[in-house]
Amino acid sequence: MGKLEFNQQNVDRKIIEVKALPEPERQKIADAIKLDIRAWLLQTFIFPEHYEKRMALWPKSLREETGFGIGTALFYDDWKLEIKLPHNPPTPVGKTKHEQKVSGSAGSNGVYTVTKSHTWSW
Repeated sequence: MGKLEFNQQNVDRKIIEVKALPEPERQKIADAIKLDIRAWLLQTFIFPEHYEKRMALWPKSLREETGFGIGTALFYDDWKLEIKLPHNPPTPVGKTKHEQKVSGSAGSNGVYTVTKSHTWSW
């Protein structure tokens, strides 16, 4: 499959697609995201130019921490990943706002379920 336009529908679709893959394939994608989330995003989605300019400014610490969390959430069957993309009109290059929330619970069957939510404002 070719690159997808970066929008909420396609991000949701990609999450479902990756979560449905066999474990070895999911592991490869999770590892690529953990290694360099920005490179994986650019290989997977088509972005407006102003998004790409802002991604180029992401500090390494943001890329590492976010990539690790998203890669982990995509890999584990019992983790739910939510990426929220508020509609933002094109603006000059500036700071990207990133919020994340994590919640978890242990069931009586010993399974620990995690929900990880990321919200980006460009």
